[in-house]
Amino acid sequence: MTDMVEWLRGAIDGAELAAEQATSGPWVAHSPGFVDVEPVSRGRFVAMAAEVNADGSHVPLVLADAEHIALHDPKAVLARCVGDRKTLSLHRLDGAAEGRLRGFCVHCGWRFPCPDVRNLAHNGYGYREAE
Repeated sequence: MTDMVEWLRGAIDGAELAAEQATSGPWVAHSPGFVDVEPVSRGRFVAMAAEVNADGSHVPLVLADAEHIALHDPKAVLARCVGDRKTLSLHRLDGAAEGRLRGFCVHCGWRFPCPDVRNLAHNGYGYREAE
């Protein structure tokens, strides 16, 4: 089941790379639905929360969408990557264990990958079991 852990490490690396390549922040949302690089006076925006209908007409900009985007600025994503890697460093397979103790998490004692690693992979990064 280390495939899940390897997949998860790759997903964290991918999120980190995307954040490092994005426009540095902090990002700030403002009405009517723009996400700008702070300070706004720099005149650069990174996103516009708008939608286009099938007929080509525009839906009004949405401040709540811009606020959501701004919450995921590069600094926030990089911080989550650090936290996720710490979780993986705590919750790991005990390679030295023998016999009945083999195959369990050194941190929580659950069969590995433990619920914390599974939760991080599935809910944090969208991992899907092979069918």
